[in-house]
Parts: sequence; C-alpha cells; structure tokens
Amino acid sequence: NAVTPRAWTAYWTCKSDTEKKQDQINREPEFRPMNADVSEQRSRVRSYPTAASFFNFYSLQRSAGLIQTVRNVKPGSKLRFSIWTQLWSTNGDDANSSYQPGGLQARACVDTTGFTIGIPNFSSPSIVCGAPTREYDKYVQITVDAVAAADQVTVIFDTSADFPVKHNDVFADDAELILVDGVSAVAAAPVAAQ
Repeated sequence: NAVTPRAWTAYWTCKSDTEKKQDQINREPEFRPMNADVSEQRSRVRSYPTAASFFNFYSLQRSAGLIQTVRNVKPGSKLRFSIWTQLWSTNGDDANSSYQPGGLQARACVDTTGFTIGIPNFSSPSIVCGAPTREYDKYVQITVDAVAAADQVTVIFDTSADFPVKHNDVFADDAELILVDGVSAVAAAPVAAQ
C-alpha cells in the first residue's frame, strides 16, 4: 500500500499499544499515484502526467508523508524546499468540496543534517518546518527555508489530521529544492512519478 514516486519514501506513525484498539487512529495510509489520463483523477494532478497521493478512510494520521535525501549539498547553503499540495478532508463524497473537514494540514520541512530515515523526529533541532496549510480543494504551494548543516539534507512533506472523517486525502506535485540566492539549484526529484 505504499507506492511512491521515484526517489521518495513514504512514512507514517504506527499505532501505539493504546491505539491498537482504536482502528481510526494512526491506521496505515494508502500511498498511490494519481494519473491525469484517468478522468476522475485529473483534478488531483497539477503537472502532467501524475502526482503523489495518500489517504485514510474514516481514519486519521498524526504524521504521514514523503521524504527524500538530497546529497552533494554545500554545507552553509541557504535552501528553499517547496511542494504543491491539495488537501481533501470531508465527511461527504463531493470530490470538489471539503464538508466538515477533519483538520487535515500539510507542511514542508527540511532536516538540515540529512539524517532522517523513516519517521521524522520533529522535536530535533535539525528539522526546520514551514507554516502548515489547511487550505482545501485546490493546489497551494508550501515552502520552507533552511541552511544546510551537512553535505546532504532531507526534504520532508508532512501531514497530520485532527479527526477521522470519511476522507483525509493528500495530493502532492512539483517539489523542488533550490538555492535561495538562485545561482544554482539542487533539484529534488519531481514528485510526479515517471
């Protein structure tokens, strides 16, 4: 259930012992690509041909998303990680409207040391996160600026939800990592699967 774009790895919070009896909390999300050539998926893709997606049905995740480590970064470089996301959080079935949303949000983060493997430790001082968005039903760009502390960084697309509504669905496309001064760029692989 974890089909991700090339060079990206899925992560999610596993159930704690007390949550194992609560099926709606921290259930493993399904990760799969959206395809612009499929009519009902077209609005979920920002740039042709595909976008990443993951979701829970009548459930919530405290933290789930995608990570990618980017190597050959010059320590001290000022970087900007951006990614476009579309959130759909609803108790209804209208694909264009988030009715009674479950507090689904997304944010862009960077581990400035590049050591993140698996579930990010967001209490680590090496992880810098941008402001979360709770804009629904349209693609919005989220960003974060950070300074590389090593010759690699890990970019993180993180999401969480507050309530287990019928659909807590996340779509992501067009990620990039650039030098803020614009002299040159270190490109994260595009989120769109090839």
